[in-house]
Amino acid sequence: MSRFGFLTAIFLSAVAMAGCGDSNEKPGLQPPKRALDPRAEALRFFPAGTQIVFLLDTVDPDALATLDQDGLAIRTWSGLRGNIDTRLREAGVDSDQILNLSRTEQNQTDLPAPELVMGAEDDRHLERQGPLFVLPTDKGVELAALFDSLAQSGPLEPAGSFDEAHLFSGPAIAFAVRDGVLIGAGSIRQLRSAIKTRDGDSKAQLDDAAVSASLTKLPDDPALKAYVVSGGDNGLATAMPNLLAAAPWLNQVDDASIGFTSETTGLAIDVVAQLSPDRPEGSGPDLSEAPQGVALSKRELRSVFGSEAAGDSRVTSAIIDSAPLDGKTSLRKDEVRAHLTVAGR
Repeated sequence: MSRFGFLTAIFLSAVAMAGCGDSNEKPGLQPPKRALDPRAEALRFFPAGTQIVFLLDTVDPDALATLDQDGLAIRTWSGLRGNIDTRLREAGVDSDQILNLSRTEQNQTDLPAPELVMGAEDDRHLERQGPLFVLPTDKGVELAALFDSLAQSGPLEPAGSFDEAHLFSGPAIAFAVRDGVLIGAGSIRQLRSAIKTRDGDSKAQLDDAAVSASLTKLPDDPALKAYVVSGGDNGLATAMPNLLAAAPWLNQVDDASIGFTSETTGLAIDVVAQLSPDRPEGSGPDLSEAPQGVALSKRELRSVFGSEAAGDSRVTSAIIDSAPLDGKTSLRKDEVRAHLTVAGR
């Protein structure tokens, strides 16, 4: 258990979640004038303590198509992507059209390429409200015009404005358009809360610098990435009591980044986790600096999760369904690294 408890928990966490205006303009119609890079702008709509966010590279359509065609990749993040796509369709919104607005011609800007950021404060919020997603673009006029047009053709409807954002509501989804940024949520109330977070005290926002610092540790630059807060009272590990009881040191993991890459042999998953430097001596995982092989079967995973696997949890069923998992893990100072391969179906 101790050899792969951490790897299972963090991979499981990834599965779980899975300034404005001119004299006559409507909110959201002005060209963007952001001082922040797109990632920082998107992340600051999420509150501090958010357990997991996914970041999807929207620039390379081929990479996105490959992920969508990979059955394992779809299962891994279907709790977010599937939820969003379904709600977009019901509201009459073409997701490809939205993503195209985020794509900037090469060398057109010195800022990093925009990413679609999707996440939930915790599993309770995900089940009750659905995911929050944010897409910064440099096409504020085009984005606002698109949603005005969609609102005229229905079923999307105008829903007023809030803090200079133009609001829209549709079946089981709501949108805000402001300064070239599209925010999507399960309700107008959830949208208002996200905008209040973005415009409020930075200490109440997800720390974009910490997220980016963690993501830079991933090898290469995977098209789909996740940032996870695992340990502590509000970490995802607390949602898995059986696993936490078997490996209590999981609460010593401050945060982790996960990269998903579709390969010819299946789905590759890279994990880089930061252990708390203040953890009690001897409380870390039983790993060495030299990479150690790990293989997880469906039977082993069922035994790890015990009664948690017997329920209707999307989390446990998704991870068990993905087995067998093969890879290597290592520990160097306060950093755990893992590389998993899930064979294609």
